[in-house]
Amino acid sequence: MHLACSGKTMFCTSICHVILAVIAQVTITGAQTQLTPLVLQKCIEECEKQGFCCGNRLNGEAPYTAAERLSCANGCEIAYYSTKVSECKDYCEEGNQEGCTYKHPLIATEFSKCKSCQEGCNGSPSLEACNIGCEEASKHNVYNPGSETSTSWLIEAEEAQFNGGGIISELNGYTGLGYFSFNENAGNIQFNLDIDSDSQGSYLFQVRYATKQTYRYAALIFDGAWTHPYNFLDYYEDHDEFDDNESTIWFYTDPVDILLPIGAHTLILETYHSSIGLNIDHVQLSKAPTASPTPSSCDSKAPRGYVFVPHTNANLAASDVAPLLKIMYCDQDCADILLSNEPNLPNFKPGCGLLSNQGASKCQRSNAGLFYWPSGERNAYSDPPYSHDRTKMIGHARDGVNGYGEAQSLVIHPESSYAFLNPGDYGSSNPGVDIPEYVYEGVRLWSEVVEGDLGSGRVLLVLSKIEDAGAVFGIASTFRSMGVSIIPVVFAVDLLPEALKDLVLQETSPYDKEILAAIEAGCLYSHEMDQQFVDEGLLHNHFSMLSPSDISDILAAAHQAVQDGKQFSDALSWASSVNINIPQAGGASWFGSVKTRNLRYETWGTSTESGLKNAYGQIVDMGGMSASFLGNSNKGDSKPSWKGTVENPSDIMLKRSMASYPGPSDYFPDEEEVKRYRVWMKFDYQVDKISAVYGDWNVQCLDASYYGATYNAVKKVLPMIRNGQKANYFPTRWFMAQEVTESPYPPGSKVMSDIVHISGPYLQGMASGMLTLVTGGRSFIGDKPNADVGSSSWHYWHARRTGYILAWRLATLCLRPPFLEVKPTSSANSDAFRYGTEPGTGVGSATVRLLEAPDSDVLILIEVDDDADGVVITPNNIVLTPSNYISPIHVYVVTSGKVVKGTEINVFFRTSSDDEAVDGIEDMWMFKTGDQPLTSSPTDIPTDGPTSSP
Repeated sequence: MHLACSGKTMFCTSICHVILAVIAQVTITGAQTQLTPLVLQKCIEECEKQGFCCGNRLNGEAPYTAAERLSCANGCEIAYYSTKVSECKDYCEEGNQEGCTYKHPLIATEFSKCKSCQEGCNGSPSLEACNIGCEEASKHNVYNPGSETSTSWLIEAEEAQFNGGGIISELNGYTGLGYFSFNENAGNIQFNLDIDSDSQGSYLFQVRYATKQTYRYAALIFDGAWTHPYNFLDYYEDHDEFDDNESTIWFYTDPVDILLPIGAHTLILETYHSSIGLNIDHVQLSKAPTASPTPSSCDSKAPRGYVFVPHTNANLAASDVAPLLKIMYCDQDCADILLSNEPNLPNFKPGCGLLSNQGASKCQRSNAGLFYWPSGERNAYSDPPYSHDRTKMIGHARDGVNGYGEAQSLVIHPESSYAFLNPGDYGSSNPGVDIPEYVYEGVRLWSEVVEGDLGSGRVLLVLSKIEDAGAVFGIASTFRSMGVSIIPVVFAVDLLPEALKDLVLQETSPYDKEILAAIEAGCLYSHEMDQQFVDEGLLHNHFSMLSPSDISDILAAAHQAVQDGKQFSDALSWASSVNINIPQAGGASWFGSVKTRNLRYETWGTSTESGLKNAYGQIVDMGGMSASFLGNSNKGDSKPSWKGTVENPSDIMLKRSMASYPGPSDYFPDEEEVKRYRVWMKFDYQVDKISAVYGDWNVQCLDASYYGATYNAVKKVLPMIRNGQKANYFPTRWFMAQEVTESPYPPGSKVMSDIVHISGPYLQGMASGMLTLVTGGRSFIGDKPNADVGSSSWHYWHARRTGYILAWRLATLCLRPPFLEVKPTSSANSDAFRYGTEPGTGVGSATVRLLEAPDSDVLILIEVDDDADGVVITPNNIVLTPSNYISPIHVYVVTSGKVVKGTEINVFFRTSSDDEAVDGIEDMWMFKTGDQPLTSSPTDIPTDGPTSSP
């Protein structure tokens, strides 16, 4: 190991020379005084059971012994530096022959033997006390067979780089030339290492510190990654006074495992909350023992492999949980973190795209884990400025962990909160729950990657926060065919003892992360093994804050929560039992009720809106409608020059959200203006791929601030909906990202026609989705062309199909759309056939078909709710099958002669099927009755049986 002396140069000449000289000798240096109670506590407890109570230096309880003798606890400590019992006893004999102090050759701080034992400890150690400690140590894996060749290095605070404090020497007992004292609430101290081939390996990292204050917090950041929390407690609360002259004010933290490969590394202690009064003397790195105790419940191979999708918006990261599963299964290969070794993890934090320097470590709070899109290789865009390999990521998620076959789980943490939201926005502490459609979409994307007949547990949804429960339960129910299961972390928190629960609810407590990590790992284990994990020391060794009893309570709560869920047959029953309301529709995207034959629309007037209004006109006939464009407002004006009126409102006012210059970025109609339109159709702005410098590219801007699709949904659409302004929303970038990953466009700019304007296929795709939303689910896809994939006509069709699918998913939260197409044969004439018309001849009043095959037969009832005897419908029911669904079936609506001419009759087309995607779907078209019969009532009788052909 080499130490990089890049800190305060005034100390470097003397100190670095000494330290490097010690390292070159590859020996154990001083500063091994404070061993972890996690390693030796069982030995010391056995000493206490046998009546030995003096000299426990491991936690500062009893730093001294009496009568010039070493204690049983001292024997446990010495055993750690010995290879066998006889060697330990030899040291005990040597120590007992010394006077008031004994300096062990491998332990920095000498043993003090002429003072008093701790209060309550009667008598002095016997001559055999130390030997008994050596013997007890042999029963608890204390001995270190490699101790003779183990290495340990100490790095003084004065050799580090630091901010928010300085090197001082007021307290006694420090090593080196002084210690670093934080004099600001926010600060850090950085230790630099350079590891060579001889020194690489696993190390135990400890910090020697002192503080007069309670609850001083810091985080260990290893090579830029948040690694471990520290809570520097006040160990002096039982002392009447803090004695600056006592060397025992210095303590060591429990060790943290760190793997140091060859190369340069940084170890940073960065404080958060209050840190004034925290003093750092040095840090110590000791070669980790090669052998660890193994719980009897461990298997050599886990029954399942786990791949964690990174979740940087959670209180804890995947890197906090995956190591616990490896410990619990005694299997270092059972858990992976997706792209954990990739520099450019997908991330969409406000202001953070996938630029080369904006990976997860730069963007700590986003929903990045839910969303992924194209790789940095050429696709619909020419060389975006990032190098994320989507193919590699999806392949890893699909294949799982090597060596586990089909026994795989993908672990996802769906969240409905967004980093750009402020608490209390729009009257809610977590407004993200109002747009569940984006949580559904994120989980669906991942679930489809691993979809297969692999059973429950293929996709594991970790329920971390109660505000996400509705979406999580809804997803588990809707996506159950994909093997989705719930990991009920939040319910386990509720089962914790009150003291532990309070620590979790505080969220700023350093215990919070460890408790949540233990709960999640415990839930995952219990979900798979159907039994509670029993810790025999390994998890205790891993955590710095949790006691063995804490861990036991946490694992019991985790197991109970999992068992509570398993008693229910499905997610809906489980949700009902705990009063969880499942969202039934999207928040920002919703189905309107424009069921007219003629679509009347106006625009504000930007060039994008102009392109979309042209696309409306190009595709409305595919849905059986005609188009009437009412005109543009002056886009430079601060308010629209309305074309719709209160008496005859437009069906759509089309307005781009954000970046709409010239003209306002947003506009909120007043109470009178709201009456001039039926739907205020909003969409987010397409950022061009060349001139924009925000890092927010079309295929990336899903969760990003300002230009992002979800940002606009929450910040710009929900307020209008809540104010009764009838805003609806189609996410431009979301659509672009989905279409560009599914459609095999050739390399080059096919999303945009130039650096500003959207291309023709994408305009039609957006128009298709918007019209589906406005009309309550109608299809504007049209016939699939016979042309080859990649042809222009195929691209236009595919984009329209993608827009339709996205609209259905956002508005209904359903996994699949129905692809039901009901079209009147005339978009201009709504008249029913004249009285006496014979059904079955010529073109019908409307055609019915499915554009894609259903999974089961579909019964379609054609019926009238009001004025039911005003028309005669033939056929009045139709059956479409998976093999006979695409050919249009003609339906005849004939005037019955029983109501006056011109009566408007709403004819409903309603589906019923075992295929959930096509079950319960409804469309409606209005027909007007014709002339009354001259003599008698009509004699034609509607068809009673199902019809499957014209």
